[in-house]
Parts: sequence; C-alpha cells; structure tokens
Amino acid sequence: MNQILSYQSKSFQDKFTLFSNGQQVGNLYKSEWLGNPIHGSLYGHNYRFQSQGILNYNINVFDADQLHMLGVVHTVQWLRWFPKAEFVLNSGTRYTFKVKGFYNTWVWEKDGVEVMRSAENYLLFKREGTIRVSDHTNPDNALLAALGIHLRNKMKNAALIPSIAITILMLSWVLNDMF
Repeated sequence: MNQILSYQSKSFQDKFTLFSNGQQVGNLYKSEWLGNPIHGSLYGHNYRFQSQGILNYNINVFDADQLHMLGVVHTVQWLRWFPKAEFVLNSGTRYTFKVKGFYNTWVWEKDGVEVMRSAENYLLFKREGTIRVSDHTNPDNALLAALGIHLRNKMKNAALIPSIAITILMLSWVLNDMF
C-alpha cells in the first residue's frame, strides 16, 4: 500500500472515495439509508463493517470476499472528550484507534507505536483528508485505512448527541430564568 492516501466525500453524501497519486483505489459507503452495514473497498480488498450497540458499541469487521469475520472493534466513547477504540483481529493482533483535536486527526497504534495517521481539512460541506502510513509493509494497512475513516465519522456523529442535549438543557435553563 502506498504511504500516502487521500480521501474525500461530496456535499451531503456519506460516500468516501480514496485516492493514491490521483487514481481512485477504493471507497467507503452505506448500503442502506440508516448506514448499517458500511461497505468499504481498498486496493481490491472488500470489507463490511457491522455495528452493534449505541453508546459504547462494537463493530464486527468482515472480509466481504471470503465471507468471514476478521475481528472486532471495541469502542470506549460514552462521556469521553477523546474517544478511542481497540481493534482485535482474529489472529490476536491488536490496534488502538485514537481521535485527536476536534475529530480532525485520528491515529492507529500497535503496541504504543503509531502505524497510521490521518488529518482532515475543515470544509463547509465536503470532507477531505490525508492518510499517512508509517510501515507500508503491514498487511493490515488497507483494512486500517478504511476502518479508520468509518470509526472517525461514527464517533464524531455519536459525539453530537450529548452536545445537542447539553445545548438544549442550557437553552431551557436560560429561557426559564428570563421568564
């Protein structure tokens, strides 16, 4: 896998297109309106991400070609400013996913060493980002890149729920004091 990938989505779409040297090499998209499962492909590998749960959820990761489960992502998000997740492959290999900044940067680590980093540009309606791979020989890179984009978006969307709830509570408190 190339050491630098870029990805983008168009306005009001949840489909991401991944590029290497300007050539499309994959995509990530919802197959249903509610967005479960998510399908991804990168460099000819096809994946399916199936979420279970609401606040601290698990994501079952499947090889869509071989029709078998590759591993499980365990998230720790509820009441955390910076959520994280652990991806455990069936082989026992473990990766840690961390979000940094205001969800504009995410990293994958293995044994405390960064193996992949992504930075996303702030744009009004479309999203663009760059993924940098530390070890291009890692066979899990394609899976980590597709799963990283999905996790970042899922975590950011889930973080909106408590933010909206707090805003409504504060607004009702202010309005009660005014009247």
